[in-house]
Amino acid sequence: MSIVSRAAQLIGKTVYEGFVTPPGFGVDTSVVETIRKLFGGNLQTLSGTRLEWMLEDVDIASQAADWGDLSMVSHLCRAMRRDSVISGLQTTKNGGMMRLPKVWSGSQRVQEELQRADGAFTVFDLLCPPQELRQGADDADFLNVALWELVPVQGRPYPVLERKDPKDLFYLWPFNCWILRTAAGIVPIEPGNGRWALHLTGPRVAPWQYGKWHPAGRCWVRKDSNQALKDNWSYHLANAARVAVSPQGASEKMTNGFFQQVASWGINTVFGVKPGWDVKLVESNGRGWEGFDSSIKECNEAFMIQFAGQLVSVTGGTGFSSEDLYASVRYDLIEDSAVPLAHTISTQVLPWFTAWMFPDEIEDSPGFRYDVRRPTDLSAEASIYTALGSGLESMLRVAAVMGIKFPVGEIFRKFGISSEPATPEESRKILEAIEKIGKSAKSNDNDGQKSQEAKAILYTLGKALAEGKVAA
Repeated sequence: MSIVSRAAQLIGKTVYEGFVTPPGFGVDTSVVETIRKLFGGNLQTLSGTRLEWMLEDVDIASQAADWGDLSMVSHLCRAMRRDSVISGLQTTKNGGMMRLPKVWSGSQRVQEELQRADGAFTVFDLLCPPQELRQGADDADFLNVALWELVPVQGRPYPVLERKDPKDLFYLWPFNCWILRTAAGIVPIEPGNGRWALHLTGPRVAPWQYGKWHPAGRCWVRKDSNQALKDNWSYHLANAARVAVSPQGASEKMTNGFFQQVASWGINTVFGVKPGWDVKLVESNGRGWEGFDSSIKECNEAFMIQFAGQLVSVTGGTGFSSEDLYASVRYDLIEDSAVPLAHTISTQVLPWFTAWMFPDEIEDSPGFRYDVRRPTDLSAEASIYTALGSGLESMLRVAAVMGIKFPVGEIFRKFGISSEPATPEESRKILEAIEKIGKSAKSNDNDGQKSQEAKAILYTLGKALAEGKVAA
């Protein structure tokens, strides 16, 4: 089976796709390669930043997205990232996700190569830079869509993952495919072909319509407008007005002179006035700013609900004593992002890395998942295994005395523990560990009792296996 066919299976490509050739030139064609070299390798078109947004613009972007055009939606998402609350929430969620430990499976050789340190980073980090993955995860938060390109690198046999701005993405409904508008023209996207990695976190059909960009966009436009109105109020009404009071009999010249003195009021200004002359400060009694503050607070809380699932873990306050519940919600949302991201990299990137570096291991190409369990979950799991080990020891001894088989394999499956037989190499390591336990028992009297107990457990289990009293 070819690597392209295997990738198509892993990403779930249907039997109806691929019969119609989409428009444009492939990214590896000579036309695209030549134009790309003229631009120093950059395919992305120049992007302009839109500074002002209205609520009707969000509806216009939604209508454009109905046709598969994500350019205006992507510009809106870029504008929202300038908001400190949204930026902070995404940094906490997706930035933290990049630092989660990875649980690997598949070829051991390829795993060791991916985890090998090459300078300050591992090979996996050089292949898939954390910042590129995080930016893609941010895109997926808003749009349920993200795109990376595997770009060849000079002097090494594997490429680097490079995130592409979704503003250039366009979904062609008649062809059921994605294209990228580039400096070299239209380039069709073929996920899993060794050059493109397309990350979809929503439903298979029109996933962008179910992203966070629409509700978050409306809230952000409201917040931005209210912030501008609040600033306008502050500039005009927040500062007290200065009033120069002149006596009724003062001449026009004296009044104007006194007015000029008050008008030039600066830092540490001192006035010496006679009876009848006075200087006052008049402050606005308006409370219109409270309405702006209320709207801004509502929008910030809406962002927290959308990106963190709750308020307590962000703001503290009422309910913080039950923080475990809210932390669970936050971890569930992290898992919702971590699982599809790991699946995309494992199915569209790592098989090609294996094909380039270890062609003979392609059928056992490695994959990974992010370990999103909380420390409290790990502690509880360790306690379960400790209790399980003690219980098995007792039950195995009873089974050995009664001469019956004990279904260890069934219990292992219930707790999700692998019960596959050890390889000769693993058996050798187990025997070496048992020997070390015995030496430790002799050299350290304090640990001797624990070591003897461990040896007793291993002996009981080994004897039961040898005599066939434990069901596999």
